Amino acid sequence: MAESVTIPKKKKDGSDEFSFARLYQQGLEYIQQLSGERWTDYNLHDPGVTILEQLCFALTDLLYRTDYSVPDLLTGPDGRLDYAALSLHPPEKIFPSRPVTSDDYRRILFSTIEEIDNVWMESPAGAGGLHRILIAPGPGRSTKELKSAVAETYAQHRNLCEDVGEIVLLRPVSYQLKASVRIDGSVTPEEMLAEIYHKCGRETAGRPEVIPYADLAQKERPEDLFNGPLTGGKISGLRQAVGCPPSAARILSVLQETDGIEQVESFSFFADPKENISSTDKLVCYQLTVPENREQAGVRLTKNGRETIWSWTRFRARLKELEFKERTLRRRQPTAAAHLYPLPTGTCRNPGQYASIQNLFPDIYGVNARGVPKHCPAEEQAAAAQLKAYLLLFEHILADYLAQLENIPSLFSIEGNLRQSYFRQSLDSSNVPGIDKVLMPDAESFFEELRQQFDTYRDRKSRVLDYLLALYGERFTGKSLRNLNTHMRPDEFQDHLLDCKAKLLKHVVEVNRHRSAAVNYQEAVWGNPENISGMQRKAALLLGWKEDCHNRSLTEVFSKAGLSIADDCCSDDAAGSAEDNLEPVPPVRLPDESIADLRQKARPLLPKDGSIPASLLRHGLRLKAYGLAARERDKTVRVRFRPAESAARWLPGLFADKEQAVLAVNALHRLLERLNQDSEAMHVVEHILLRPAEASEAEMENFYSSRISVALPNWTAHCGQEHFRRLVEETVRLCCPAQVMPTFCWLTFAQMCEFERLYPAWLDKKRTLQSGDSALEQAAAKLADFLRAQQPKEEELW
Repeated sequence: MAESVTIPKKKKDGSDEFSFARLYQQGLEYIQQLSGERWTDYNLHDPGVTILEQLCFALTDLLYRTDYSVPDLLTGPDGRLDYAALSLHPPEKIFPSRPVTSDDYRRILFSTIEEIDNVWMESPAGAGGLHRILIAPGPGRSTKELKSAVAETYAQHRNLCEDVGEIVLLRPVSYQLKASVRIDGSVTPEEMLAEIYHKCGRETAGRPEVIPYADLAQKERPEDLFNGPLTGGKISGLRQAVGCPPSAARILSVLQETDGIEQVESFSFFADPKENISSTDKLVCYQLTVPENREQAGVRLTKNGRETIWSWTRFRARLKELEFKERTLRRRQPTAAAHLYPLPTGTCRNPGQYASIQNLFPDIYGVNARGVPKHCPAEEQAAAAQLKAYLLLFEHILADYLAQLENIPSLFSIEGNLRQSYFRQSLDSSNVPGIDKVLMPDAESFFEELRQQFDTYRDRKSRVLDYLLALYGERFTGKSLRNLNTHMRPDEFQDHLLDCKAKLLKHVVEVNRHRSAAVNYQEAVWGNPENISGMQRKAALLLGWKEDCHNRSLTEVFSKAGLSIADDCCSDDAAGSAEDNLEPVPPVRLPDESIADLRQKARPLLPKDGSIPASLLRHGLRLKAYGLAARERDKTVRVRFRPAESAARWLPGLFADKEQAVLAVNALHRLLERLNQDSEAMHVVEHILLRPAEASEAEMENFYSSRISVALPNWTAHCGQEHFRRLVEETVRLCCPAQVMPTFCWLTFAQMCEFERLYPAWLDKKRTLQSGDSALEQAAAKLADFLRAQQPKEEELW
């Protein structure tokens, strides 16, 4: 492996500017510059020089701890380095990708299904993302089972807007081997014969070779070894052309290169005369005929001029052993590649442990553990306390520096809810003798307030997360989201952005490895938030949506709570209403309640039928939009709502007192927050999966090929803004593979209800029915017709 280039810590001349001698020299130079006219004694007996020596000693201790290796600084008290919390991933996780090229797909299919000898993928012209998979079958499963296994494996690993159009099993053509081989006797004849048939059989079939990752880990760099999908080992020897007959010269070369063979005395390799092979027939594969008994063996082994005697039973057992070993390598789980490259390990150094420099002062100063003798006059005791207080300023700086060093893992962690970036440690009599005599009783609270005053946590943590994202070529600015913030306070929104960056780092492996992934339609999609496209996952993370927002109904949250969205039905505010007499609504912290409980508390402010006015849903997320008005005639309280862009409205309901009204408004505010959050997500439909069995080339090009429809709600506070819609569309386009064209459908509540009736029904039939089934075709046609109706006109696309 190439040696990494680093910046040297020492100068080329070998000097160390952070050594005790150099620090001491620099300190004296500063003293001379600042007070050279008054202070001229720089000998060791001078108290100022003694303090300088202690300070330099403490600084060298700090520098020594700073120079700990990175793994040491990140190792916790339990001796463990938490890679996941620090978003650090081993090579076998971060370098592999899902299949992208046809050879990648071939490797996945070959390593997953051991009953195939080889596999090819073709993309016919005009197919528009439909692949034809050609299989060279080996012994094992039936034709139907093998096709089903190939279709299932492909569905698990396919990319967006791609699908398998046809799976073809090639016709096997048998070849025979006749040879006379002289062996050296280093192995038994049975082992040699099995080795010959195994190697020549693999070459005849063009069967790729699986090399364990462990055999290559010391020879190849991680980025070269884990290039492509992660399988049971590195797969090499993929023959590019389908139907290409095996080469007799190559079979002869395999024999000559086999250990234990001295000479190939005679050789012939030919197709079985019974086979009818046409020069134009490319849908064939080739297999070596293995003898079924001793008399059919075409390979003759000789040694010292005489034919060797071998056991048929032992030969067959050895051949099966070689075949089993090869199958074992093919079906080995990718986890076998774990930790081929040793991960860094560290030792917990406890860098925050602090020992006071005052203990190192001579007794005459009276600041170490012995203190000032009791018989000394009060003036000397006061002078020692004054010196201790003077030194304490520097001690706090040193101790807090070590605390910062100790909390580096917390600062760089993407887990937990730590809300600080500066750290400090308390100094007491256990580490600084006599400190209680010079500190005020409330000193700790003062120091903590001081830390909070200067701790720009959100900015510093944001830069740390930006650095971690940059390690993987990712970024999350959040500037557009900040400009489109509808209701959060600046500090709340900054915390939201930090959570978004942490979530992106948490899923960075999936986001990068599966960036082009499509859903697996052979498994449940609806109700399974993990079975989503890579584009959908990354776009949702960049938009700050909930982690579990995928593959679920966006309208069910309303229907379950007995709610719906309606046109504005609140009466307009009467002209000349006393706006100045309205009282603001103070925030009230509510427990984390269900939507049904929140609706019950906010019930007086909603129409009796449970309909929520559209303007209230979009603009009721700010408490400033509400006001309280007391009515003199009956001493009741009303709630007034005023969207920023329209006239004020009175909400239904009267309250006996202000406290009830405040509680109801806060419950309504929280209810609207939850409804907006639970309604924000996207549904992605790949048009190619909706294609009819007999789709024309024009239909494929105009609607089905390389196109997706993205269904989104238009009723939420965010999605109701034109600028946010453009942000969503731009984000989706950036996350899409380059060849995929997305179309965006911003649906009303009623349209989304209709879509969520058609889409899950089609998904269920796609999973359970075979292609070409009439029920599946009808469900796909209905969904396709719905999507066509939502398509923008051609001129709107440009």
